[in-house]
Amino acid sequence: MTESEVFLVGSQYHQMVAIRFVGMLFLIWVGFRLANGIRSSSDSNIIMKVAGSVFVLSVAFFYLFVSGMTEMMNNGMAGMLQNIAEGGTSLSEGAKSFVANNDPGAEFSLIPNIASGLFLLSVLVIQLGSIWMPKQD
Repeated sequence: MTESEVFLVGSQYHQMVAIRFVGMLFLIWVGFRLANGIRSSSDSNIIMKVAGSVFVLSVAFFYLFVSGMTEMMNNGMAGMLQNIAEGGTSLSEGAKSFVANNDPGAEFSLIPNIASGLFLLSVLVIQLGSIWMPKQD
């Protein structure tokens, strides 16, 4: 496999991830609407609060999974590029930088980077807080 083939496969994968990411943003928006609806309704009971919480936590898990798959794909691409370089083929500066900024051979992980983790934490605090915090009259 050549450097350009590695990046071609990677670009196809990243296009798929972009579509999933748009879907995740839509589900996060649905979670905000759901949390606001539960908070605004005088008829909301414990079952609705638990169901809403399960929904927003499920969306958070899916977000972590998509992020983890993206990181794993980048690490796999970096590993392939590293193998190409070890085989004697010279890599472009962009490919060398890509390898240096990823972790070739790393295992799949649900642990997000700092920015993604803070974003997801803030979303969960707002959504779960809207569902469970007592209303201020």
